[in-house]
Amino acid sequence: MHTEKVFGLLAFEEVQPYFALADIVVVALALGALFAAASALGASYVARLREFSTLMALGFTRRRVAAMFTAEALIATFLGGGLGIALAFALTQGAHALLSSAPHACRPRHGGGDQRAHRRLRQHAGRHPAL
Repeated sequence: MHTEKVFGLLAFEEVQPYFALADIVVVALALGALFAAASALGASYVARLREFSTLMALGFTRRRVAAMFTAEALIATFLGGGLGIALAFALTQGAHALLSSAPHACRPRHGGGDQRAHRRLRQHAGRHPAL
């Protein structure tokens, strides 16, 4: 398959299968995360109701119990967000390494490919002001 490269980069048709695989992985991870979140919320409702009742029976005020639950939720949110950002960064770096190691990725077919592309762009720039 012969496709012209600009600046030594792969044509979209050559990397499209990698994007399809990435889409499948992202959808699978999103569905797994939604299922896990729904399961955790459903199972924890009864336990939370029991915990709330126990704390009220021990003499805690509604305000104090609400503050404890709010603090717990904020801590879980920030920890989960931080871990999610770290995981996303690691997966992005892994995907970049995978795509960079693909055959002919970001490499010209033979020497001088980038210079020829620059020359073609300069030639077209005179005819097309947008370039």
